[in-house]
Amino acid sequence: MLNQKTVVKAIFGVVLAILVVSFINVGISLFYPAPKYEDHCQPYIPERLPVLENQTFNQEQYEKNNLCGESFNEAQNKYNRTIFLILAPIGLLLLIIGTLIPNLTLQIMLMGSGFINVVIAIVRNLQEKTSVFIVLGILIIIGILFTIKKLR
Repeated sequence: MLNQKTVVKAIFGVVLAILVVSFINVGISLFYPAPKYEDHCQPYIPERLPVLENQTFNQEQYEKNNLCGESFNEAQNKYNRTIFLILAPIGLLLLIIGTLIPNLTLQIMLMGSGFINVVIAIVRNLQEKTSVFIVLGILIIIGILFTIKKLR
């Protein structure tokens, strides 16, 4: 049965993990901001024209909007890939360090924040299935090794 001190240590570890995740993610957004839609696409403000029965669709405007949307999506995917390449290694490193430290609070903090950062990285980069697959494989191996270490 868990004693009160162990529960307090665990709760404190969870709180610290949330703070570490917040710190890392706010830091990334501060120093590496996400692409802005306005940088790729000019806002389209349609002209106020009287409605005509046979009004034709402006093909040129449609193609312009489509190209800028593709440009923004490409920039967003590149940004997400970079965030993945930042968060996944940080998360994996925190997970590994967490398995090596004997202090329960620090284990929960490091492993919890590492896990959450890896999950954020994966969710942000689901379009790159190969890298997500590799990271998930590594996480499973770390989880198995941690379980074996703790059950000895």
